[in-house]
Amino acid sequence: MALLIAVSTTVAGLGLPTQALANVECRYSIASPPPLMLPNVTYKRDDIGPANPLRLSLEVAKPKWSAIAVKGGPGVDYDLALGRCEDEPLVTSTQSGAAVDFVAVDGNAAWTAPPGTSRTLYATVTRAGSVTGQFALEYSTGGLPLRVGFPESLNLRDTPAVVRDVYVASGTTAVITLRLTAGDADLAVVDSLGAAPNTAARSRSQSIAQSNNPGLTPETVAITVGSAEPGRTFGVVVVNNAASGNYTLARS
Repeated sequence: MALLIAVSTTVAGLGLPTQALANVECRYSIASPPPLMLPNVTYKRDDIGPANPLRLSLEVAKPKWSAIAVKGGPGVDYDLALGRCEDEPLVTSTQSGAAVDFVAVDGNAAWTAPPGTSRTLYATVTRAGSVTGQFALEYSTGGLPLRVGFPESLNLRDTPAVVRDVYVASGTTAVITLRLTAGDADLAVVDSLGAAPNTAARSRSQSIAQSNNPGLTPETVAITVGSAEPGRTFGVVVVNNAASGNYTLARS
């Protein structure tokens, strides 16, 4: 039997039904819940086969964005699903080939609860293709918000993706830049609306903006909130396509 190995890191659209992540009772009671993922830790796993999905649980906390991501080895395609119940996935990410799959969750919009509280969601990883191989899985819980004048250095080893909070006030624009010293990475921006619980979880394909330049070319995205819209916090996802990479994430 393959083992799930945790390796510490140096950092850390598909529409959903209304009230998709609200506090509801699952159709099935879980006598023995799947293992709980530790945040900001990379799990490396041997091939699981298409008929043997890996199921894990994770704690989503207010008020920040978090993201779970999976990356297969060269040519190995793994998909990801996330839901409020173990057997009822509601959001899926099915990027082709070995592209990184992620699902990001807005802790503010996922449910009504006081700040600092959390709830359990369930993730399922499956192999989609016939090519066998290992994969890396990580649950990034964000951390400090990305602020102007405070760039962040990211030294990622095996980590599929990390997420950071970016608050954009009404009538303003935030420009996010990712500079690459070594490795290969992309940028994605996810958004949710507090008044629409069906947008609380977003897959990679539901990103509102992406930057996918080749090689060491910097990645840049601009996030604009109109003057008629309320300011809100976006999730900025750094997708690490390489086995290791050194990046600098900045806001202007």
